[in-house]
Amino acid sequence: MNISCKGKILSFAVLIIFSWSTHSIACSSFSLKTKSGMIYGRNLDGEREIKGSVYINKRGVYKESITFRELYLAKVMDVPRQTWISKFGSITFNYMGAEFPDGGMNEVGLFFEEMTLLETEYPTDYSKPTMHMQQWIQYVLDNFATVEEVVQNAQVISIDGWNWHFFVADPSGTSAVIEFIDGKAKIIMGEDLETPLLCNSKYSDEINKLREYEKTGSLESLGKDKRFLFGKQALENYNDNLEQSPVEYGFEILEAVTPEPYATTHLSKIYDVGNMTVYFRTTVDNEIKSINLKTFDFSCDTPSKMLDVNTTLTGDVTSSFSDYTDEKNHESVVQAVKVFVTNPDVKAYLDSEGATGQDIIDAMTSYALTTYCNK
Repeated sequence: MNISCKGKILSFAVLIIFSWSTHSIACSSFSLKTKSGMIYGRNLDGEREIKGSVYINKRGVYKESITFRELYLAKVMDVPRQTWISKFGSITFNYMGAEFPDGGMNEVGLFFEEMTLLETEYPTDYSKPTMHMQQWIQYVLDNFATVEEVVQNAQVISIDGWNWHFFVADPSGTSAVIEFIDGKAKIIMGEDLETPLLCNSKYSDEINKLREYEKTGSLESLGKDKRFLFGKQALENYNDNLEQSPVEYGFEILEAVTPEPYATTHLSKIYDVGNMTVYFRTTVDNEIKSINLKTFDFSCDTPSKMLDVNTTLTGDVTSSFSDYTDEKNHESVVQAVKVFVTNPDVKAYLDSEGATGQDIIDAMTSYALTTYCNK
């Protein structure tokens, strides 16, 4: 009972601090079906320049679950562990080191991304195996091929951490929104998912605002954040006869949902599933880079790969990935932790829990050492 109460207190603290400090409240994801295959897109928006790496994750790797309290608050917890061996390789964009992504796509074309949702309350139950919500993203990409599988898992998983909801899509054209409200999974898919797009409000709230806009014709009825309307219009305006390629149009959709002037888009990504190619650009270098996933060996008996997300290389950067090392991963984690512990609210929260930025660095980098190839 003590652990359960602490989980609720933690959720509130994380709501106030981490959701505002690690990433902004303005992010968005979408899926688009074209004649050449699915296109997925995602913007990461915020006040601060992002730090991190792009990781190529392998299949056949043994892993076990770890909680937010262990990773971020240096707490020792006697909780059951979920263990698994990854079935699929994946590409992920990670800002807290290996195994803790913000999103990505696996080798069978399953796309899974997060966006901040302040109303989030996870179904955290420390009597069951519980994993930090960043780790859950990797768990999904490691284990599942379809949206339906992810949706089923969302209804039984115990996760903790700060306040996100999730967008998932697969090559069949199926998409879903996964939200955790009042400690229960809420799934929006099928006919209920009128537009395959997610920003930072509850999906039902976005639809209600659209209904009001349709009645009044006034953009003011949408409030400050009009991204969902603009993204919906861009998705509906696509057709396969446009002069632009689907990838080019995908970046236009991401431009339509940019949150300026109240936040900056620091990273834009397009996943071209038909060609298994990922395109991205950052505020550090606005030139689009591409990564050809078909060239990577996802078996775990070859080294994992990583690339600085803020690389200034242009064009096809596939060959610029270097072998993963613990030292490079440590450096990536250090850069990320330095960004958000400079926030006085975060530092005060960590101090109140008896934790430090160095504790987070140690926990994040140590976790990668517990995984191993299990051929």
